[in-house]
Amino acid sequence: MLDRGKAYLAHVVELVGCQPLDEAVCDAYGWEYDVLADEEAILRRLLALNLERAARQSQG
Repeated sequence: MLDRGKAYLAHVVELVGCQPLDEAVCDAYGWEYDVLADEEAILRRLLALNLERAARQSQG
């Protein structure tokens, strides 16, 4: 099942390119599109979100 999802995503990227997907991620997280120019900033934000969610899960 996971492999089908990856294949579908690869197909979508091939059809529309990465920019629309990148912008959709920004929209979902409420980020400005200018963050797309800074991969380190994206990784820091994703790590922060992951740590927040892990902390909430550990609190029950």
